[in-house]
Amino acid sequence: MKIILVLLCFCCFIWGNSQDLKNIELLQTLCSSVAKNAASGCFMLGMGYAEGQIQYNEKIITLDINPNKAFSYFKRSCELGNAEGCALLGTTYNEGFGTEQNFSKATEAFLKGCKQNSRLACNHLAFNYYYGKGTPTNIQKAIQLLQEGCNQKSSHSCLALGNIYYTGEGITQDLSLAKDFFQKACVYGYEKACPAYRNIQKQIEH
Repeated sequence: MKIILVLLCFCCFIWGNSQDLKNIELLQTLCSSVAKNAASGCFMLGMGYAEGQIQYNEKIITLDINPNKAFSYFKRSCELGNAEGCALLGTTYNEGFGTEQNFSKATEAFLKGCKQNSRLACNHLAFNYYYGKGTPTNIQKAIQLLQEGCNQKSSHSCLALGNIYYTGEGITQDLSLAKDFFQKACVYGYEKACPAYRNIQKQIEH
């Protein structure tokens, strides 16, 4: 009986791996096609090779993390017009993940994604403007992009603005504004911003 169970488990394992390979092959075929959703296929593969797993056809597929493949698929995805693909392509350039670090190319990718309304791309573009990575420092443009994100209830945008006004790096420090932005980040779901809001509230009161 034990032998039968072992054989059944082994067969299930082989069958599962075979299905995973077929799904990966389907995504690879989609990515290299001219179909309207080709960019999505490339993006999914990029995420899979960046994080080590991918969800496709209601199934979690495990992959070996491969920075080079992740970069290639994000690049293809961005070229095909996927805004989030551009955001993550910019991140690979910023961090040197699967490619040589290149802040100019990162900023270019973030700009392309931001123009297509990727909030992730806009936030990263704001940071590159703020720190002058791959582009001349432009703090006002950075703040403008983050303000737009915060207005759209992006907790990360609000948190970044809170940090900027709290530290006063490159601008006039404003604890009142910092408190407001930390509060918004907290309300919009970024729990780590809540203690920051309460701490600044105490500072202002004292």
